[in-house]
Amino acid sequence: MGKALSAFILVSSLLSTEASTQHTDHTAPNQAPEAPQIVCGVGDLNVYFAQASKGQALSSSVYVDYSSARNDTGAVGTSLHVDYYEIRDDRVTFRIGQDSPLITVPLEDVVTIKRRADEQEAEEELGKKPGFSRPVVAVTVEFNGKSYEILANLNYRGDMKHPALVGRNLLSKANALVSSNCPEHNDAPLIAANPAP
Repeated sequence: MGKALSAFILVSSLLSTEASTQHTDHTAPNQAPEAPQIVCGVGDLNVYFAQASKGQALSSSVYVDYSSARNDTGAVGTSLHVDYYEIRDDRVTFRIGQDSPLITVPLEDVVTIKRRADEQEAEEELGKKPGFSRPVVAVTVEFNGKSYEILANLNYRGDMKHPALVGRNLLSKANALVSSNCPEHNDAPLIAANPAP
């Protein structure tokens, strides 16, 4: 990414009985479905992590603004930048940026990501299992003006241009088509980091 990396984080109380907003289809029977949304290759993605505390299912929500998220029809899943993560039992603890607090959320799954063919061959020659693992967490995202609940994997994207990658799991849920006729996103800070007041 080559830019100062930080995170705008807002911690807000969330009752354990409160559920996150999920976009649902309110199309009446016999009514035509909505036309696909046209989105640019790069845009903003707001993410809400439902934080877990000891003895409670969900205790608070952490908001992160991932500016300059890449909308990628070639990616199956959505991937979010974290500087650090650690998996313990059924939870994952992570930090978005150097100055951000630790965030702990329920672990939904662990996925194995394939490496490029040349990297896979080198690993196999060394007797290593090809690919690498990433934790998967449930998040609520604001994408193109609507809220959706999706699963996203966490990984270090500090050496990449975009701190978030929006994959087909969100693009199809949002009925979004990625346009190649958009101007490139400006070079604003990729993630702005300020703890909420």
